[in-house]
Amino acid sequence: ADSGENVKKVIAAYEKVAAVDPSNFEALSKIGEYSFLYGHAYAANREEGDQYYLKSITWCEKAMYTNPEFKKYVDQGKTLWEAADALTARELAPMYWWYDSVGLYWNDLNAFSRLLNFSWPKRSNIILKRMRTIQPDWHQGRIHMAWGIYYCVLPGFLGGDVKKAEENFTRAVKLGPDALVNFYNRAKYLQVKKGDKEAFKKDLEYVLSKNP
Repeated sequence: ADSGENVKKVIAAYEKVAAVDPSNFEALSKIGEYSFLYGHAYAANREEGDQYYLKSITWCEKAMYTNPEFKKYVDQGKTLWEAADALTARELAPMYWWYDSVGLYWNDLNAFSRLLNFSWPKRSNIILKRMRTIQPDWHQGRIHMAWGIYYCVLPGFLGGDVKKAEENFTRAVKLGPDALVNFYNRAKYLQVKKGDKEAFKKDLEYVLSKNP
């Protein structure tokens, strides 16, 4: 899957699996993951990106719903974040891609819409906290990276904190020194937030120096 069109083909292939086996966790989770990837990396514009973020959110929720305990709480009327304590290490991938998709979808809103939907960062933070409780060092520091972004994106009155962001990016890089996304996002969020042009340049030059 080395292009946007090929990522779409991967999604379509997993959708065929899910059509005949609606409880196939791997297929549901991968549709969520690759929908996020397409929306973030290949979408032609913000509108298309948001469509794929929403698609990712939907399929990640379906993947989480295959957890019997989580399903029981949701069927009783609890929301995803209210039932989050039932989620386990098995569901970390769909939890993570759900969190990323919610965050980027919210971040794409205009300032007024963000204020109208100010509860979403709090809700997604519950999922982020649950992931940290389950396995904080998961997937080459992705959860620490997510915390770093969280503290950079949110304004101070909603919990933004540059010092905490820096601490989390440092942990992420230590756990995933070969995970280029840690350096890319540290440049995009932390170094821009700090206005540190040299550090921004250093992180991105490191990414460019690596063989994809």
